Amino acid sequence: EIEGLKSNISAKIDALEEGQIEQKENLSGTTSEIEGLKSNISAKIDALEEGQIEQNENLSGTISEIEGLKSDLSAKIDALKEGQSELTAQIGDVSWPKGSYCILASGSCPAGFTRYSGHIRAFNTYDH
Repeated sequence: EIEGLKSNISAKIDALEEGQIEQKENLSGTTSEIEGLKSNISAKIDALEEGQIEQNENLSGTISEIEGLKSDLSAKIDALKEGQSELTAQIGDVSWPKGSYCILASGSCPAGFTRYSGHIRAFNTYDH
């Protein structure tokens, strides 16, 4: 009877040890899978960070280009404003010489002109 118990206990110990070995193998496989996933995730994070750095560099270049264009446009606007001021000053000095004028009116007359009305009976054209 004791021998039967010993044999039974020994069989159970063997079964437990075999189960433990199998669990260790499964755990080892799971650990290996986890390490692979960690490595994969780490590689993806590195790639994303590298892409982000590249995007930041591209964005920095684009911002520099925009700032350059903004500066160029600002200079051109200033030049145009200066030219406009010069033209306005020149136009302000221009006046109509004294004399009689025949101008067809459309709307109100400019300052210094008086509106008169009349009619034309015919036009005569000459061949030179």
